[in-house]
Amino acid sequence: MKELFHEINIPSQVYEELTCEGTPENVKNNLQELIKDNFVKIVDLNAETAEYLNYRNIINGNLYKGCRIGKGEAAAITLAYENKGILASNNFKDIKFYVDYFELPLLTTAYLLGYCLIKI
Repeated sequence: MKELFHEINIPSQVYEELTCEGTPENVKNNLQELIKDNFVKIVDLNAETAEYLNYRNIINGNLYKGCRIGKGEAAAITLAYENKGILASNNFKDIKFYVDYFELPLLTTAYLLGYCLIKI
């Protein structure tokens, strides 16, 4: 990942999901190392901003026929959109509408594995 990006920003909602009980210890430990190295940064959504309004509209289902998605996915979509970034997710079923709606570039594990295979 460090060869592809200079940093990765994840919303605090995603951080909470990745560090909750039940997440494998190696995932938690790797994440903490990446944070310590300043490669991964935890980003909070600021209330009373356009990004927070988008986030609330997504989690409340106001943009897509009452369809609600998780807070982590909603925050990641919002941050990618507001910062002209790339959304990284494998949860295509839940996020497809929003990827299309906000015209977001999407990075999946399959893409990364394909990229790594080409580099070998």
